[in-house]
Amino acid sequence: MSRDQKLRNEESLILERLSWLKRDQKDFEKAYQYIESYHALSDSLMNDKIRKESAELLEKYESEKKTNEILVLNAEKQRFQFFVVFLVVGILVLILIILWIEFARRKAKFVNALIKKEKITLEKLIETKDKELTLHAAQVLRIQGEIEKVKNGFWEIIHQEIPNLEQSKKIQIESLIEFKEIGTELLEDFDKRITQSNEDFFRILLSIYPDLKPSELKLCAYLRLNLSTKEMSDILNKSARTIETIRFSIRKKNESFNNR
Repeated sequence: MSRDQKLRNEESLILERLSWLKRDQKDFEKAYQYIESYHALSDSLMNDKIRKESAELLEKYESEKKTNEILVLNAEKQRFQFFVVFLVVGILVLILIILWIEFARRKAKFVNALIKKEKITLEKLIETKDKELTLHAAQVLRIQGEIEKVKNGFWEIIHQEIPNLEQSKKIQIESLIEFKEIGTELLEDFDKRITQSNEDFFRILLSIYPDLKPSELKLCAYLRLNLSTKEMSDILNKSARTIETIRFSIRKKNESFNNR
């Protein structure tokens, strides 16, 4: 409270006391004047107090309003910052997703190209091996034909008088037997090549048809060479009927698998 305010309050109290004093002295006119002055000064003090309180309230209101505005601005600023951060993170995530998709696409393209290249190389290799086996099969068949001739010639010599054979005929018999051994070696070598060249093929067949027998697997490998029943019969040293029986068994197992 200011000094002027204190003085005015004291003056108000003095006027009130003087009014009481004059009233007690029966000087009502003075008493009235003092009481009027007291009320006028009191009203003035009250108005000042009201104005001061109003000013304080207004100042407090303005201060709170300003504080609230600052809080609102800070909240909006935080929301904006959060939005910016969220937007940046979203853009970065989107860029990463796009880069990952592009990387996956290129990787898939590269892998597909590599698989295609390996497939072509493998197909060419298989084709080359099949051609080699086919040529070898033709050679074996030719040798088989020669062996048949040897067998026929051998039996012609046997039917003659063996004790009286000339030395030249004995030499002929020995050469025929040796030739037959060569044919047998060719057949064994061809059979070994067939087995080695079709190991992967056999694994695939067994994974699909696990109940295939070894003889059926081998015949499947010969069927890949497009050999006729007679040719397979000559190479495998089996009758044509046996070959047909094995082929029928393979067809039945294939039909049984397809009907599952």
